[in-house]
Amino acid sequence: MRIKFLSIIASFFMVSFVITSCLDNDNEVNYSPDATIRAFELDTIGYGVNYKFTIDQVSRLIYNVDSLPVNADTIINSILIKTLTTASGIVTMKDQNDQDSIVNINDSIDLTKYVNATEKNNFLVLKVWAPNMEVQNEYKVNIRMHTMVPDSLSWGDKPIAENPAGITAQKQKLVTLGDNILLFTQNSDKVYSTTIPAGSPSDRLNYGQSWDSKNADLPEGADVTSIIRFADKLYLLTENKKIYNSNDGLTWTEDNVLTPDGATVTNLITSFSNSDGSNHKNVNGIASVIEKDNKKYFSFAEQKETGWNITTSTEVVPAEFPTNNLSADVYATESGTLNAIVVGNTQGLDSKKDTATVVWASEDGKAWIPMEIPSNNNCPKLVDPSIIHYNDAFYICGKETKDDAKGFQKFYTSPTLLVWKGVDRMFMLPGILPPVKLEGGVIQYPYSEFSFKGKEANYTMVVDRNHYIWMVGGQGIDKIWRGRVNKLGFLIQ
Repeated sequence: MRIKFLSIIASFFMVSFVITSCLDNDNEVNYSPDATIRAFELDTIGYGVNYKFTIDQVSRLIYNVDSLPVNADTIINSILIKTLTTASGIVTMKDQNDQDSIVNINDSIDLTKYVNATEKNNFLVLKVWAPNMEVQNEYKVNIRMHTMVPDSLSWGDKPIAENPAGITAQKQKLVTLGDNILLFTQNSDKVYSTTIPAGSPSDRLNYGQSWDSKNADLPEGADVTSIIRFADKLYLLTENKKIYNSNDGLTWTEDNVLTPDGATVTNLITSFSNSDGSNHKNVNGIASVIEKDNKKYFSFAEQKETGWNITTSTEVVPAEFPTNNLSADVYATESGTLNAIVVGNTQGLDSKKDTATVVWASEDGKAWIPMEIPSNNNCPKLVDPSIIHYNDAFYICGKETKDDAKGFQKFYTSPTLLVWKGVDRMFMLPGILPPVKLEGGVIQYPYSEFSFKGKEANYTMVVDRNHYIWMVGGQGIDKIWRGRVNKLGFLIQ
């Protein structure tokens, strides 16, 4: 960056002062003592992104609100200061000889040495000169930059907590309800919870290390894997096909509304709610499978202002539809409608044909279609599969049954629900640590002792409102992992 020496500008002010004095000794000119920076902005970074800078006038600190991308050092090593507004227009910084020299914003500057300056105490110091040339203020500039790869799923190097239920072989279920994450265990009257603090995903929120234990009055024969959330209530199904609901997960009341006359509910699939995102069709209700006259049908209980309205399909549920340990997610499409997706364990199918985990999808909870095409790119058959719509893609994980690859192996992803591929980098299972380069260029792929990789443990998974993925293991991995794609915690993604 080219620097123009302060002495030239100072001489100009001195000459101006002398001329003014000679022309009229009776008129005194008072120059402003304002030595503040009013605006600071860098040129665009990356794909034309502007990063806002905050000026703390009390501490005279300038910093970008959201950190720059992790690879931005190749951009800011030669970048323009787009805006630098002061009363006098004179700002100086130290040159190589430690002398005050004028900053010329028309020339590029290397800001890499000032990245994360707060940690290194190595700030870019800008001295602002007031128009009267008597008052000067120094501002420190901190260029904040992420140290994480934006699209990488980060779980940390160890679990965030122990499973409060301990080493258990029982089925488990994680659900979110209001400001809490609840953990249920089959055949247990204990419910464990952790609080989601107020704030947005870009806030540096840290939670989940401690879980409270409370006694719950679960109904007899409650199937915790059937628990779903609709609006501000939880619903579950019992072994004798009765539905119960709860406002807090602790006290449960039998629900006589959702079951059609002359039928029983065999599965709670998922719910549609305005809280799930853009819902232009205003679909609000609970999707289920009901049994009547020894045949199963899809059913949807829609909540209206006047009460519940139940619609039952006339077509029999296909035998390929999952029957137990269902995992569902609901997401908003770009057109402003809600879509639901579900996977689960199937029963009674020809093992030679039942070789893939098939996703079933619905736009209204009344009709469900299998998202499959004849292909070699299906998601493999998994035991206890879980599905999420996350970061604009779909992900499935579960336990594999191949002779050479049992237990958890990897996530599978698809942009369309039709063609799936295994993920071998960036979006990994918890406990698979970043690769380490050893001497001689050898790459080592370390695992945590609590990694899900290769384990066949019972588990449960949920995503909270801050985009954190929670995975809880039972027998074999009695730990809780919390992970998030890094950029989903950035203010600017």
